[in-house]
Amino acid sequence: MNILSSMYGSSLREFLPLNKGRILGLILVFAFLSGIPSNSSEMENWQKEYDQLKAKIEREELEPRTSPKNINEYGKWMRIKAADRNKATELAGKAQLSGNPYWQNKFLDLKELAQDSGNTTLWTGGYVFMRVKTKGAGGAGNSWESAVFKAGPKVGQKLFRWAGQYGFNKEIIRDYARCLMRFANGDVEEGYTGLYEGRRSEFGHIDQDGNLVMPNRDFDITCERRDEFTTVEEGEPKVPADKAMEMVDKIREQCKWYNLQGEYDDSTDLMEEYLQEKTVLCELPKDKGHYFFLKLAEKYDLPKAKEHIDGFYATIYGKVELDTMEGRKPAREAKVMVRSPKDKDAPKNRREWTATTDEDGKYKMKGVILHKDCSPFKITAEYKNCEEKTKYVGPLEAPDSSYEYKKDLLIFCPRILEVDLVWSTDFERFPQYHERWGGKAHIEIYVKVVDEKINGSSIKTLQGSGQGSQECWVKIDRPEWIENVQYSKIIALLAMSLSR
Repeated sequence: MNILSSMYGSSLREFLPLNKGRILGLILVFAFLSGIPSNSSEMENWQKEYDQLKAKIEREELEPRTSPKNINEYGKWMRIKAADRNKATELAGKAQLSGNPYWQNKFLDLKELAQDSGNTTLWTGGYVFMRVKTKGAGGAGNSWESAVFKAGPKVGQKLFRWAGQYGFNKEIIRDYARCLMRFANGDVEEGYTGLYEGRRSEFGHIDQDGNLVMPNRDFDITCERRDEFTTVEEGEPKVPADKAMEMVDKIREQCKWYNLQGEYDDSTDLMEEYLQEKTVLCELPKDKGHYFFLKLAEKYDLPKAKEHIDGFYATIYGKVELDTMEGRKPAREAKVMVRSPKDKDAPKNRREWTATTDEDGKYKMKGVILHKDCSPFKITAEYKNCEEKTKYVGPLEAPDSSYEYKKDLLIFCPRILEVDLVWSTDFERFPQYHERWGGKAHIEIYVKVVDEKINGSSIKTLQGSGQGSQECWVKIDRPEWIENVQYSKIIALLAMSLSR
């Protein structure tokens, strides 16, 4: 009450006649005055602390000013401004403990001022080091590579970590990174060092009348997602698939680090689409087979591309016949093999397929490569000493794993001669011999045409081979002739030779 009287020079009763309205006013006055220290020296100490800290925070607000292009200066000043904020928080706590909400609130205001100052430093660092620079009078502008660098560990990630370490708003840097990654997705698709030659997109969507319509909102064309653009010229893929996946995955890595799911999905969509391009599979690069592209889809976790590429493995079937002197006949138990020449680095089950024909000469193989653009593929049929080597062009221009392709094979054996011999001794003609012998033989002779080069000239020669089996028997009438069995065998062989 004495404080009120001394301040206003009148009694409390005269200053505030007691009615309901004045009672409320009295309560408010007490609430206000309760924060004013009763001790003038204490008030002077709070004021001094406040003035000094406020002056320091305001003086440092625009830092760093001396070296604005040295990124480490931004980390240094965020650390200093975090210390100012923490000091203001500490003094606010002390004022609270001393029952002085007035100074508590004053120092909390300084805390917010220091926090804003630190966020300003962070924002400025993002602007200096992470903003997208487009082509213009000032230079060539950023590319997807420079965008990835700006977002990476030497620049953007460093600022992001400092923000977390010193308690400032990391979303400021995440927003800069988001814009960089959106720009990078566009540039890696159709920029000078991008995946396509001649591809061009326009911002907006085509309406039902064929007009390009801009979105009805504020936008920054350098910071828009991929699906906000419409491709008006397709262009042609120009980068080998493995290099293309490596390029776009660098963008995905930054998106993943900053937890930018939408932008990560945009990069993934581009990779999926590129691997499914007709002029990419088995073309970029040309010396790689179908399996090479399948492994890329698996390596970079591209399920749509993997399903697409897998769809070119289907079924091949047919009949293998022999062209003999007696006409065509089924090649029973012939070995059929398909090979993908470009897939030399693939596991065996992805570069070579085999089957054996049944009694009717028929075969069937599943999971065989039938992709037209990866053709030709080698197919061989072997039957004993004869074989047919040829190639086929896959029929599939689009994936269809249920497709069944018929490929019949004719093994041409110009001369297949089969000879069966049966012989035995004539006892009536040679009664002096007490042993009898005989046997049988089956002989097969194969002749095939072989392409050769002699002295630079291409010629065809006949190459023959034969094989057979035989059985012999000897009957000895008298036991004392047993020691002459070896001699009898020689006689038997001689007889067989003469019979031919």
